[in-house]
Amino acid sequence: MALLLISPLLRPRLLRPAGLVMVLSLLTLAACQPAGSAPAASAKKKPPVSVEVMPVRVGEWQSSFATLGTLRANESLALRPEVAGRVTALGFQEGASVRRGQLMVQLDDSAARAELNQAQANRKLAEADLGRARSLVASGLIAVNEVERLQAQAAVTQAAVDKARSALSKTRLLAPFDGRAGLRQFSPGELVQPGQALVTLVSLSPMKLDVSVPEREASSLRVGQAVSATIPALNNFTVTGQVQALEPALDGAARAQQVRVLVANPAGKLQPGLSAQVRFLQDAPRQVLLVPDQAIVPQGGRQVVYRLQGDEAVLIPVGVGERQNGLSEIVSGLKAGDVVVVSGQNKLPKPSQKVRAVPYAETATAAGR
Repeated sequence: MALLLISPLLRPRLLRPAGLVMVLSLLTLAACQPAGSAPAASAKKKPPVSVEVMPVRVGEWQSSFATLGTLRANESLALRPEVAGRVTALGFQEGASVRRGQLMVQLDDSAARAELNQAQANRKLAEADLGRARSLVASGLIAVNEVERLQAQAAVTQAAVDKARSALSKTRLLAPFDGRAGLRQFSPGELVQPGQALVTLVSLSPMKLDVSVPEREASSLRVGQAVSATIPALNNFTVTGQVQALEPALDGAARAQQVRVLVANPAGKLQPGLSAQVRFLQDAPRQVLLVPDQAIVPQGGRQVVYRLQGDEAVLIPVGVGERQNGLSEIVSGLKAGDVVVVSGQNKLPKPSQKVRAVPYAETATAAGR
C-alpha cells in the first residue's frame, strides 16, 4: 500500500472535518491501485497474416507457341450450270448432307436428248455405209478412197454422238464431293443461265485452319506437326490436328508464313469463319516444376516467390521458363515439394514474415474431383 505523506504544517488544517474526508479518499484510492501497474496498457501483439499456399508440383510440359487462325471448309464451291436450262427437278434439301455423285439439280434435257438420238442415228447410218463399202472393196467394185471417206464420215458421226452425250450430261448437276448443301438461290421451274450460282456445297469434316505464323517461329514448323486449336466462340472448345502444308515463301509485308492445318470436326461443331487460338506443339513432353502464375511476383526486374519455411514466408528469386494455361515453369530457385504463397503476397511487406498458411482453394477443389 502506498503511504500519503502530509507536511506537519498542513496537518492542523487537514485534520478539520473537510480535510479529514479528503485524506481518507486519497488513502482509499491509493490502496485500490494495483502495485506496479503502468498508466497505460501495453499494446497487444498482432497475429500473423493469413496467406494461401500450395506445394510446387512436377508436371508434364510441352514447349509450344500460340497464334491466331481462321477456320475454313475443307472443300467449298457454288454449284453453277454450264448450260442454260429450266429447272425440272431438285435432288437435295437445304442444309442436308449430300453424297458425292448425288443429283443436285436437273435441267430440262429434252433438246439434248433429241440431239443425242439424232447423232446416234447418223452414226448408225455411217457405220452401215462403211460396212457395205468394205465388203465391195475386195471385188474392186468400189474405190479404196471411197472407203476411206466413209471411215472419216463414221468418225465424224461418232464425235457428234460424244458431243451430244456431253451436252446431255451438263443438264444434270451432281455433287462433286461429300458435304452439306447450303441455301438454294433459285426456284423449281426457273430458267437458269450458265455460271449462275444455284447452291453452295461445303465439306466440313475435317476442317482447314489457316494460320499466319510470325517469322521468328517459322523455322520450327514442319508438315505433320501436332497442333491444338481452341475456339472462344464455342466456350473454348478444343480440337487437335496436324500441319498439312506450308506456304513456300514468307509474306514480306506481314513478316509471317502462311500455314494450313487440318483439324477434326467432332459432331460438326466447327463452322467456317470461326476464329481459333492455335497452339503449335514443338518438342516431346518433359517433366518440369510448375506453380500457378499468381505465385510469381515481379520485383525490380526479377521474378520472386514467397516460400514457406516453418511458420515464415521468405522471399526468394526464381527462374521462370514458359507459361501455359495459368501455369509457369520454374527452372531455378525451387524444388518439388516446396510450399509457396499463391494468394496474399500483398500482405507481406517484409522479405521474411510470420504467416498463417491456408491451403489454396484450387488444390482442395482439384483433390475432390
